Amino acid sequence: MKRSLDQQEELFAPGHRACPGCGEAILCRMVLKTTGRNVIVVSPTGCIETFTSPYLYSPWRVPWIHPLFENAPSIASGIAGVLKAKGMDKEIKVVVIAGDGATFDIGLGALSGMFERGDNVTYICADNEAYDILASLDHHRASRQGVPRQVAPQEKFARDCRCPRYCLCGDGIYCLPP
Repeated sequence: MKRSLDQQEELFAPGHRACPGCGEAILCRMVLKTTGRNVIVVSPTGCIETFTSPYLYSPWRVPWIHPLFENAPSIASGIAGVLKAKGMDKEIKVVVIAGDGATFDIGLGALSGMFERGDNVTYICADNEAYDILASLDHHRASRQGVPRQVAPQEKFARDCRCPRYCLCGDGIYCLPP
């Protein structure tokens, strides 16, 4: 019998350093309640890594790895490959939880390769639209058309943005017209 999410074991422990009500902390908690214990989580540098990995403490109650900012998809692909070689790919899931910067900017190349190979990895982008490296810009590839970035001054917002936007789907990454 399936138990509801509120009755399932907490695999993302309370007491982490996220701000109260942080959407990314809630996301991590719900993802782990959905996947269950048989999962390996890959989370690159970003907000999630910052509040879940202070020295000598981790809220993760499942195997978790923190790779470099740009290579979470590559690490996840390697883990999925090892699980497949050992015949464990049906019982253990691989999940990447990454921010908008690691997904749409610095990690896009590795992510594109992961999708093209069809690796058995679930990739979740926690897009808070606050990618700090692009804080001086008024838009980036993950921003919705016509919505100003929360870190950009209103007067700098370009309503006629010509930058490409990307759509991540189960079968690949598509460049959308501006």
